[in-house]
Amino acid sequence: MNKLTLHFLLLSSILSFSQDRISGDPITFTKNWIIKVGVNAVDESRDWKPFDFLNDQSTSAFSNPIALGVEYRFANANSISLFGSLNKWKADEGIIDGELLTEDRSFSAIDLSYKFYFDHFFLNANWLDIYAEAGLGLFFISATGPFNERQSKLSQNLGFGSIIWFSKSIGLNLQVINKFSREENNTGNHVQYFAGLAIKLKNKDFDRDGVKNQDDLCPSVFGEIELNGCPDSDGDGITDIMDSCPNEAGKSELNGCPDSDNDGISDSSDKCPYKAGSKDNYGCPLPEPIVEAEPIIETKPEIVTEPGEPGEEVLKTLNDYARTILFDYSKSLFKQETYEVLQSISDIIKTYPEASFIIEGHTDSLGSHITNDRLSKARANAVRDYLISNGIASERLTAIGYGERRPKFSNATKGGRDQNRRVEVKLKK
Repeated sequence: MNKLTLHFLLLSSILSFSQDRISGDPITFTKNWIIKVGVNAVDESRDWKPFDFLNDQSTSAFSNPIALGVEYRFANANSISLFGSLNKWKADEGIIDGELLTEDRSFSAIDLSYKFYFDHFFLNANWLDIYAEAGLGLFFISATGPFNERQSKLSQNLGFGSIIWFSKSIGLNLQVINKFSREENNTGNHVQYFAGLAIKLKNKDFDRDGVKNQDDLCPSVFGEIELNGCPDSDGDGITDIMDSCPNEAGKSELNGCPDSDNDGISDSSDKCPYKAGSKDNYGCPLPEPIVEAEPIIETKPEIVTEPGEPGEEVLKTLNDYARTILFDYSKSLFKQETYEVLQSISDIIKTYPEASFIIEGHTDSLGSHITNDRLSKARANAVRDYLISNGIASERLTAIGYGERRPKFSNATKGGRDQNRRVEVKLKK
């Protein structure tokens, strides 16, 4: 198996491992660009001896040792970088392939690498990054100047390095790369060292939620300013990353999960979520002794009808009830406590058998227009279907979904969005 195949197998293994272990946590990681400026040393060697130049510098190029690079860190553990460097061996001092040079030899290279950061597996330090890298490069060794194509060679690169951060944006980068040239007898193999500054370019606000990335605890997800840039889908004041029930408003002592009957047991673990009970009985009331009693026959009061159409006061009462209709998150299914409200609306409509009504569904501006239109229409139809099943003639009821097109309040605030998610009942003229 040749060295090129080995390099690609190693790179594939690192990529696979990084995807399994680090999927690039989108909540705690911030993508960024890093500029690198520094010096390099080139150690002409046929063997893997990364620090040999410290003992014998005759094989090392260290004249005009300029190095520049740019790196894009796109995930917590992953980045790609482009690196360029210049250097020179001096005549009568430098040695290449075991021969003393009789004239100056310039060195230039450009390298494309993938880097895998692994320090977070065993360290929890923001001031230190440690990485391994693998990639391909093109280097030139010439007596007449850089980039002489007759002297160009392709290399496969393996190395490692670290960045010691002095602040959020400035750090010291140290790295060593072994370059294999694929020439016979390892001719052209060399080790390149780099030391320089790493400058992290400041990012503004990736998710455009009004919180700068450096202060945003959830920089890749649109969130609330008052929650340091993290989202709170159910509006219970607990961020989604800390909320065990992120789509249902709940209590902080239950990690954001609801407790409809206030018995201290979350609904998901409560076998009787709408009846307060005992933890010893899985949230259900403890059984009481059976006492025989006379049967009670409930009689529903007769609804007294009114001629004509309802007045403004009646319509206001209808919409006061309608505003309290609650649905499951992003669905048209009623919450349990809504059925009593729907029954009250039904009783009022039955009082005016000659009148027809329009049921309107409205949403906030979150989500796409198509999704909001469908959801608002589905919720309006759900109310209409309930009223029809409760004895109201279908021809008296019309359901319309307006989506986000008729807001009553600003969608820029959470309170405004809560008010815009509503059902309204209007008289059909």
